[in-house]
Amino acid sequence: MALRYQWLRSGMAIQGATGASYIGTPSDRGKVLSVRVAGSKTGYTSVARTSRATAVVAAGTLTAPVPTVTGSVKVGSRLTAAPGTWGPAPVTLRYQWLRAGVAILGATSTTYVQTAADKGKALSVRVTGSKTAYGTVSRTSRATGTDGAGTLTGPAPTVTGTSREGYRLTADPVTWGPTPVTLVRGCPARQQLFALHRRQIPAHHAG
Repeated sequence: MALRYQWLRSGMAIQGATGASYIGTPSDRGKVLSVRVAGSKTGYTSVARTSRATAVVAAGTLTAPVPTVTGSVKVGSRLTAAPGTWGPAPVTLRYQWLRAGVAILGATSTTYVQTAADKGKALSVRVTGSKTAYGTVSRTSRATGTDGAGTLTGPAPTVTGTSREGYRLTADPVTWGPTPVTLVRGCPARQQLFALHRRQIPAHHAG
């Protein structure tokens, strides 16, 4: 006996779906499926029978792991989100960085450079996956430790001018970073300048 199969979507034949099994597609979402089987045998009248329809096809379920965050937790350092493997591929992923659980405006890439506003706060990242005919899923990483202060790059300043009473000495703080950096009274550059002036050290020995 020869059997032929035809899968149906809401009663209509699905093109190419003529095997004993069928894998649902995005076009099936919200529809019902059934299968028609036709049997034939020499000397017998051919017969076709159709199954009862399935329940309405629901959205697929994404494989959605919890993301992780790597990097140094301090102002000025870069954090990187590792989303894990989502499926079935391909899955479109979107990122949102959070400060103490609240979305950070504009922080929507896989990496995030911490700012002064993050000091003393815990950071995390929320990854949202979407795919046609699948439900949208969001996963949020564990929060980092509280964000610490960043480290300034502060080279020794240089001094120019004549080291003699009544003459002006000028401090050049060189390049501090990350820019911009505000230099204030009492900072090492000014303290070194004062010491040079008091000790009457020739300028070419400074720095």
